[in-house]
Amino acid sequence: MWRICALLVAASLVAGFNPCANVGDYKPQASISSSYLCEDIVNLITSNGVSAESCDEMSNGGKPWKYYVQLAGISCCAGKPGDMCGLPFLPCAEPANYDMAATTSSLGSCATAVGLLTELGTSSEHCHDDFQGSGTPTSYFVQDVGMSCCREGKGSYVCGAPYNTCKNEEDFTPDVQPSSGTSCKSIVGMLRMAGFPTKIGCADNVLDVPVKTYISMVEMGCCGDGKINHACGVPWNPCKNAVDFTPNANAYIDGMSVGSCSGLVSTLNFYKFSSDKCDDDLANGVTFKTYAEAVETSCCGTGDRIYECGEPYNPCVTPTDFMPDVEVAPGTSCQAVMNSMHTAGFQQSMCNDIFAGNAPYATYIKMAERVCCGSAWGGKGTCGTSLNPCKNPNNFVGTAQIMGTQCGSAMAQMFDVPDIFAVDCTTCLSPVMAGRTITLKQMLPSGQSCCGGNAYVDVCDQCGTTVVTTTTTSTSTSTSGTTEVATTTEADTNTSSTTIGANTTTTTTTTLRKRGAAAHLAVSPLAVLSAVAAFLVSASL
Repeated sequence: MWRICALLVAASLVAGFNPCANVGDYKPQASISSSYLCEDIVNLITSNGVSAESCDEMSNGGKPWKYYVQLAGISCCAGKPGDMCGLPFLPCAEPANYDMAATTSSLGSCATAVGLLTELGTSSEHCHDDFQGSGTPTSYFVQDVGMSCCREGKGSYVCGAPYNTCKNEEDFTPDVQPSSGTSCKSIVGMLRMAGFPTKIGCADNVLDVPVKTYISMVEMGCCGDGKINHACGVPWNPCKNAVDFTPNANAYIDGMSVGSCSGLVSTLNFYKFSSDKCDDDLANGVTFKTYAEAVETSCCGTGDRIYECGEPYNPCVTPTDFMPDVEVAPGTSCQAVMNSMHTAGFQQSMCNDIFAGNAPYATYIKMAERVCCGSAWGGKGTCGTSLNPCKNPNNFVGTAQIMGTQCGSAMAQMFDVPDIFAVDCTTCLSPVMAGRTITLKQMLPSGQSCCGGNAYVDVCDQCGTTVVTTTTTSTSTSTSGTTEVATTTEADTNTSSTTIGANTTTTTTTTLRKRGAAAHLAVSPLAVLSAVAAFLVSASL
């Protein structure tokens, strides 16, 4: 009987105070903390006769009654809390979604965090205040509670919604590192702690780094394939299709990494990069163009690039014939060659300028025209028409191998020597490269593999292996007895006299007849061929 009486007394006490706007929303058995139920606090408030007039009076616990009244309103109601002591801080847009057992990232459990914010009388008026001397605005903790403590819903965000990188929150990739060693979650958290976007904006700095740099970094790297919010304007993207951007890949200049794609793009965006800045210096004498091309070529996977400062040179008559991944030399792709030339500012007037490996641009252009444009002989002839080693030009196979080197780089190169079709038979029967015994005439048949097994042009077809003419060579000497000048004239004899000092020796020397009336080249083809062949075997940009 006494238990019933006690319950009736308790009920009558509860009837004196209800923390909820609607009496039926009260949940007496809900927890208000790890130690107390709602009915414990409500009974305490009721038994002390707390009213609207006594909200600011101190309780025996050392806190004003307002704190307990509002805490009960937050924790004990299925709906809206009452406002006897003023509306409390509401962490959730829907009060019933509050989860006091959840944990925030900044203030421990939601029960602790909400209790502290309630005790401090947090409202929209305090959002920009320094939170208890932490140097962090109150808005950060309010937003943290809203993101952490609300089931199936959003926070009330009395200080404004927190910055979200992605239009759809589920697209956010918190553990991705758009900057080496720094995750998306860390960067976004830092921006929120600094009060972005309610207290600080895009024009401000955080830790001496422009907010725009951070924003660009996370927007380019933290939403996967999802859409971006663009808090500080639409950032420049090196890829035609934004989702092709690979933020965690490295960008390269001259084969050296210059940082992550997201970091470099963020820098370009900070400086408001556009096509009219291509030739301006970005840092240490390196132009915007150089950095832009580094990310354009490194950061779009297999997708198409923007090429803000102009597309790299394409060696093919039909641009779509270009094969970027084919190698023009071991370890050097067609795309790498074109990118390097583009970065160097190649123009047609530079064909004879030295590019790399002591070889002119023309050497690389013609190699690319033979190797990089599919099976057809599809080069533009930017640096002059490339002579074709095949009788039927369409039979040329630039990617076929000859002497361990691609035809496009080696065999066909021989046909670019000036006047090669006027080569004399001495050249045909001499070693192609120093240290080797193979002659041009012996090498030419292997050119058949460069023509798909079809007929090739034989520039040595009239050169035999027997002596057909002889030459008399006379040498004049200085007074010291050392040879200064030697001149050669043709004769129909098979002997020659060579005078060295006071001695004269008669020897027989042979030279084969020239092909037709062609003269010796001003620059020996052998010298050119030897240099080119040796270079191509070990070529590497």
